[in-house]
Amino acid sequence: MKDSTAIKHVIFDWNGTLVDDLALAVKGLNAVRELQTLPPLDAKRYREHFGFPIQSFYQAVGIDCESGRFDDLIHTYLSIFNSEINQCPLHQGAVDIISMLRRTGVSISVLSASQHETLQNNLASAGIDHLVDHVFGLTNTQAKGKQGIAEELDSVLGNPGTAALMIGDTDHDIDVAHACGWQMASVSHGHQTHERLSAIHPFVFGDLSSVYRAYFR
Repeated sequence: MKDSTAIKHVIFDWNGTLVDDLALAVKGLNAVRELQTLPPLDAKRYREHFGFPIQSFYQAVGIDCESGRFDDLIHTYLSIFNSEINQCPLHQGAVDIISMLRRTGVSISVLSASQHETLQNNLASAGIDHLVDHVFGLTNTQAKGKQGIAEELDSVLGNPGTAALMIGDTDHDIDVAHACGWQMASVSHGHQTHERLSAIHPFVFGDLSSVYRAYFR
């Protein structure tokens, strides 16, 4: 069951959860596919397959990570993605919801499989860096997952258990939240479909405003 009575910390995923970067992610992926003369993938199929680690996702959609070194493929993707991510808008309601949570004394964290310095730049460009108490990103570009940095954040927050709520858009976010003992709310406006998320988790919402209404009103 959802329990909003004692939530002291809200932990947001970044890509797909706060920032609407799905179209850009598909564009970057298709640049990688083009290197191997593969046809473009549409957003529907992307969302049906996206997951972590990224190398496994690439293989699932037919990208050969052996003949083309994975580091080179990631470099191609990031050369497009990182150059355009700051042009992507935040999802509707993101700033207002973060601001309302802060006014009630809830701490705000962003936990992402993006590289840490890139993530900090993204938050600043979006104009919300001053609203975020803790920022945790990866120290590499491999995007294997964020369980390790989630555990670091959990320690910084004082191991809050169910006093923390994670909001994310992937099955990996669900796994991370459960491993840390946090509550979890999924949003289906990002990189995975509602069907995929609801098959493994009961609390799936169409947008951030719906999450806020369910947990904080």
